[in-house]
Amino acid sequence: MGVILPSMTPTADLLDRITINPSQFSGQPCIRGIKVSDILALLAADKSQDEILETHPYLEADDITACLLYAIQQDVADPDRSQIAQHLHMTPKQRLAHLVEAVAFQERAHRARRVG
Repeated sequence: MGVILPSMTPTADLLDRITINPSQFSGQPCIRGIKVSDILALLAADKSQDEILETHPYLEADDITACLLYAIQQDVADPDRSQIAQHLHMTPKQRLAHLVEAVAFQERAHRARRVG
């Protein structure tokens, strides 16, 4: 996986980049018109930050950082001790895969609430 450089932008400002619009992708979290889960999936597929920015030139490095922060925020919203212990033993790639799945789960739950 490519190196993600730390951002100098405050966390709150980074998370403000994430939008949720019911008329866009069924209300799934997006950044500059791309689903957050799609950016996370690219990272989980070993795409580097540079590759993602080259493929999506309207994105900024801080957008990728915002997606990661959003995923972490969603993942730790309701932690339990067994999850925390499990996360301590994950490799960075396993952790990213877990975050991708956590965001995908949130998106499925959101869609189910909209349909139901």
